[in-house]
Order: sequence, then structure tokens, then C-alpha cells
Amino acid sequence: MLQISLQVVTACAVLLSIGVAQAADTVQVRPPTSVPSAYTAAEWAVDVGRTYDNPYDPKQVAVDAVFIDAAGRKLVQPAFWRTAHANVPAGFCVRFAPDKFGRWTMHVDAHDDAGKRSSTEQSFDVAVSDRPGLLRVANNKRYFRFDNGRSYFPVGINLAWPPGDQRAEWYERTFATLAENGGNFARVWMAHTPVMIENGATGIGRYDDTNAEYFDRVLEAADRYGIRVMLCMVNHREFLVRDQWGDAGWPKSPYNAKNGGPATRPADFFSDPIARNAFKARLRYQVARYAALGGLGFWEFFNEQEFARTPVPTEWNAEMTAYLAALDPYHHLITTSAHVPPATYALPNMAITQAHLYGDGKTVDLVPAVTSTVLDHARFDKPHLIAEAGIDSNGPDTKYDPKGLGTAFHNEMWSAALAGSAGGAQYWWWDNYVEPKNLWREFRPLATFASEVDFASRDFRPVVVRGLHHANAVGRSDMVIPAAGGWGVTASREPVPVPPNGRPAKSLPSYFCGPTHQEEYVPINLDIDLPADSRLTLHAGQVSDYALLRVLVDGKPVGEMLFSATPGTPGTGPAKWEPEARGYRGPVTEPQSLANPIPVGKHRLTIDALAGDWVTLTGISLADAIDNRYANLDAIALQDAATKETLAWIYDPRSNWKNDLEEQSPSVQGDVTFDVPNVTDGSWNAIWYDTRKGGVVKTDHVTAGMGKLTLSVPAFTRDIALRLTEVK
Repeated sequence: MLQISLQVVTACAVLLSIGVAQAADTVQVRPPTSVPSAYTAAEWAVDVGRTYDNPYDPKQVAVDAVFIDAAGRKLVQPAFWRTAHANVPAGFCVRFAPDKFGRWTMHVDAHDDAGKRSSTEQSFDVAVSDRPGLLRVANNKRYFRFDNGRSYFPVGINLAWPPGDQRAEWYERTFATLAENGGNFARVWMAHTPVMIENGATGIGRYDDTNAEYFDRVLEAADRYGIRVMLCMVNHREFLVRDQWGDAGWPKSPYNAKNGGPATRPADFFSDPIARNAFKARLRYQVARYAALGGLGFWEFFNEQEFARTPVPTEWNAEMTAYLAALDPYHHLITTSAHVPPATYALPNMAITQAHLYGDGKTVDLVPAVTSTVLDHARFDKPHLIAEAGIDSNGPDTKYDPKGLGTAFHNEMWSAALAGSAGGAQYWWWDNYVEPKNLWREFRPLATFASEVDFASRDFRPVVVRGLHHANAVGRSDMVIPAAGGWGVTASREPVPVPPNGRPAKSLPSYFCGPTHQEEYVPINLDIDLPADSRLTLHAGQVSDYALLRVLVDGKPVGEMLFSATPGTPGTGPAKWEPEARGYRGPVTEPQSLANPIPVGKHRLTIDALAGDWVTLTGISLADAIDNRYANLDAIALQDAATKETLAWIYDPRSNWKNDLEEQSPSVQGDVTFDVPNVTDGSWNAIWYDTRKGGVVKTDHVTAGMGKLTLSVPAFTRDIALRLTEVK
């Protein structure tokens, strides 16, 4: 992993501390004190010879540096205003990272109400660097690459803010630990109240230099350890008065009219021209200050804009992403989160789609939700990241994993990586779960596996692996079809084929909505072949008010099930009145089963909501529905159409946090075989990886013939990974 210090050359401090003799009203520029190198930030100090009431306001004064390389290509880098601190007077600074070595020229333009004034042109040489460059979308449109063509596969975690009152020093230590364990990605919030650069104290259109410098140090530390940061600018809580976490940000917002801002209500932030221009000014400041720093990987506009309780217009996202893309000379990749309108993710400057994926504390296996989410976002033909994940959005995984085994954490990372996400799933509970449980070890095996795959030059797409068999198994067992995912993850409108092992390619929805939610209301249709008479049971997690479900077999009603949160209802735990929903919500404590069996054979099972609000399903079980010759395992796989290189992750669904909590250890899986689809005849290397300790378990040299290749899986516990490559 590349670990090069940033070495920003502080010309600004030199110029500002000693002053520069100049004619009045001219623009003076002090160059760096040493030769810059490619992709390494250097600073030029600028004195525009005038003073302004608000030098942060680009309408009062806009200072831009124009850099021209030897080929005549022009890059315009905004300058930022730095307030006086540490015995250094205030002034403008230009921070620039050349992307080519060789001879460059530069000058500075200052625009104000008197017109345009420019500095004299100066030239400088840029030294060669072995840095990989900036992040781009690969030609296959699903993965990332550096400027030098090398693949970048994000393996990391949310590190939104330091725990307690720790500051930037915490990032130095944590980035070091993350990098030591193979991590290369972190998601950091600018929207954390103590370090917001535009806040109630500064007022709208002015910035807190101490907080701004904090992010300098965070990004510089990230660069030293080869970490690329997704910098999140706005959180939905900034537009709320109060929520489940307590007092929120709107009462203290500088945009709030009560604090001198232009917005009398949160929605005005997105519509009011003054608010829009102020936010653009902040984007300009952020590009000027941070875009050249090597630790910056991605810009993220919003954290979970869907929870702002006021619509975030796609038109606002379009305007702001276009403005940022045009302003940033390095063209960092842009994203937002998370469950946003499809038109927002389809915007040309929205480079990445996201999901934030949590269970409800009852969903045992989130892997099906991971694979479904990745498949759902494939329609955008853009890199997709599961940028937050966890067992429960309401609290840390420590409650569900007191021993720190990290099974859910592990499973979500690996399943995202092998389902076609552009990186592993990025877990959320960093400060109260991953760090105290010392789960940093989980990053190394995936990072090692990913480092040996050229994601940028392959066109990996999901492929279905069928026929996971146990050689000598007999008898039958219950089938549990999982349901997982958050609000808005709906059922497929097409029938879902259920394979013999009960693991469909797409997860069933967790939130099963009634007709009151027309946009989310979709009946579930399952096509299944039962080896024996079976009994259907619905397992629910939580119900809002009530939900009346009807089950149909081949279009004929066979029974109804009522889930109700009304206090005193059997099978429902303590209910709580929810004023917004105008109803009760409570946990479902007992599953419900059909009275009559479903006969052997092929059937279409339909689950429809007749009335009510919603109920969360955790799974659907069918008694004696699995022939034990079919392994109770799942395989998630990718394949490159050109080379047929195949990546797969095979896991035991019984390896989950709930079984860990109940001390039910998964058994060793042996004598398992499966067929690899679409391979060409010839010799292949099947490289098996230990996903827990890292490294290669075994390499099998195998031969495909007549379009068929059957692999024997080495004995494993919990899960194992495969990379299949053709022998040339």
C-alpha cells in the first residue's frame, strides 16, 4: 500500500508572516519553497492588495489560480481565505496538486467589483512521483481505478467522527490501524456538529477556520496511510428540530431565519436563491481548501436525504452536482445517500449510487438484502457502494455480538464484494463496536483477496451458481426463505423462482406494506417445487398498527394471517403509540402458520396484503421443503464474460449473529461440489481463500470439458472464497 506524506509546502505562511513589498492594487504571489511533485499538494500565497468585508464571499472577491501544463491544458484552482492564527496574518492561499510532471506556468486572477486584476506569470517544474493519482470510474462502469490504471477496491469503514471529545489525532491512530489491516477507505462527516465549518457561530457564508483546519489534518493523515476519504457534507438532521436521537440541527442552523439566515423553514434551504448561492460558496471554499489533498477520494452531498422530512429536489441535486463538477479541477467522484429518487442517481454528475443497509435487530441474515440491493442498483450502470451497514440502525452491534465475533460485519463485507458492489460493505458502528471489539482484523482477508483481482480491467457481472450438493446427504429439512432490507426495498413484480436450497437470487422484502402504501405495495409471488407436503409459516419482526395478509396457492386463497400491534394482542410484545403513524407499533413475538398443509409438487405461492399499514418479515419457512442432497449453503459469484474469470463466496447461512449469540457453532462443511457456469474447455486454477485468516487454503488445477466444470470445495467452516482463472 502506498504511504507517502502529503508534504504541503506552506508558502502561504511564509508570505503572510513577512509580507511582500508591492504596488498598491496589484496581485502578488509567493511560490512554494521547494519543487512540487506530481499528485502532491503545494501552496502558493496570494496577496490581492485589498481588504473586504467578507473575503469568503466570491461575489465580493473571487481569487482563482490558472495553471497551464506543457501541453497547454488549463486547470483553474480557486483560492481560499485563511484567517489569522498562530501568529500568521490572514490572507488567500492556493492549494494545488499537479497531475503531470514537467514544466508548468501559473498566474492568479482576482475578480471583485472593480473588475479583474492578475498577477504576473511564473513557471515551475513538477517532479516525477510514483503516486497512483486520482480515483476514476473504470471503463467497465462498475468499479474504480486510479489515474495510472491500477484498480481501487474500497475496503474500509465509516469513521464519521472521533469518539468523545477526541480530535484529528484520533484519525492519525485509527487510519494507521485501518491501513495495517489492509483498509483503504473511510467515510468522514463534515456534518458533525462540533466541527462544522459553516455553523451558528460563523453565520451563513463565513467559515470556522479552526474546524476547516481540522479537516486539513484528517485528509493529510488519510493520505499518509493510503486511505481515500468519502467526505460527507450535509446530514439530514440539519433540517430537523428533533428526532429519535434527541435535539437536531435546524434550531441552530445558520440558514434558519431565526439565526439570521434566509430560510423560514427547512424546505427553503433548497429553494431560496440566497441559500442556494451560500451553499455554492461553501462548495467553492471546500474545493479550494481540500480538493488538492491526496486523502480526498469522493465528495458526498448528503447523508440519508430521505429522512430530512422535506423533499430534496432532484433539480437541486442536479444544479449542485453540476456546479461542483465544473468547479473541481480534479473531477473527484460525486455521490449522495441513500434511498433517493432514481432520477437523482441517474444524474450525469452523480458518479456513484449508494445504499445504507441495516436490519431491525431480528433479521438474522442480511446477505440476501445485500445481494438484492446490488442487483437493484445495477440498472444505473454505475459503481455501487453499501456505504453503511449494521445489524440494527437503532444501536450498535455490541448488543447482538458481545463476544466480538464479527459475523454479520464479515458477511456483509464479503457478500457485497462478491455480489458486484464496487467495494466491500462499509460498516457503521466504528466507535462502539468495531474499535472496542478490535475487529480491524476483518479487513485484511478481503483486502488481500481484492488486491489479486484486476477489477478495473474486467467486466464482472453477477452469475448464478447452481447445484451446491452434499455427496452423501439423506432426508429432508425445513426451508427458510430470508427477508431483509430497509424501507422501500419492495418485492419483485415478477414471480421469484425459489431454488431447491431455498436461496433465491433476490431477497424478499423485509417491509411488507399494505394498500395504504401504494408505492411500496407489491404482493410476493414465489414459484417453488416441494419434495413433500409442507406447512407455511410467516416470521415477522414488527408491525405498525395492523396488517392482514392472505396466502394463495396457485391463485386460490388458503388462509389469512393477522398481525396487530393493538395492546393485548396475542403474539405481539409491548406496543407503543406512534403519533405520526396514528397507530401502535410493536414487536411480533410469535410466528403464524397456515392451518392446512401445502401439497407436494410445483406451486405458485402468493402473499398479499388485504388491509393495514405494514409488517416486517424476517423470513418465510416451509416444513420439509429441502432435500438434504442440496447443501444448505449459498454461493454469490461474479464472472467476466471475456476471460471467464470467476469469483465466488460460499457461505453457511447458519453462520450468523443470532446463532453466535445462542452459542450454536456452525459445523464443518465437507464433500460439497458445485458446477461453474459458462466456462470454456481447458485448464483452470481454482484458488481457495481463507476468509477469516486470509491467504490461500488450496489451489486446485482442474479441467473443463464439454462446457462443464465441477469443483470440489475444500472443507470449511462458515465461509470460503474462490478465484477461478484460466491457465494460459
